[in-house]
Amino acid sequence: MDVTAAVITYLKADARVAAKVSTRIDRVVNAPFPQFPSVVVQKVDDLRGDHTSTGRYSTARIQCSSFAKTDSEADEVSELIADALDATVNTVIGGLYIVSCFDAGVVPDNDPKVPLYVYHRDFRIMYSVRI
Repeated sequence: MDVTAAVITYLKADARVAAKVSTRIDRVVNAPFPQFPSVVVQKVDDLRGDHTSTGRYSTARIQCSSFAKTDSEADEVSELIADALDATVNTVIGGLYIVSCFDAGVVPDNDPKVPLYVYHRDFRIMYSVRI
């Protein structure tokens, strides 16, 4: 199962996130002529081996990066993503059973020479490899 694809599917289905970025949520910036705001979702790490008597689990760190032409808009999109994902528990998204999902923090990544603002927000997601 693909935890990155599950998060993308979940964010595209969230009304508030979709109202702001439409379908511009993917694994890469929508090229060749990107439109903003947009969101890039990627898996930063994936720890397997949390096996219990009730099942097999993985814990992934997923990074959702919001890109926009203004700092306030990039921050707003990042907050909408946090609202959608933070504290999600016992939920099936994109074919995965999410045991828990918690906001692990945000870091702005802005370069004043480039008129593009980015906020990288990480989430710790524990999920079942079998539903």
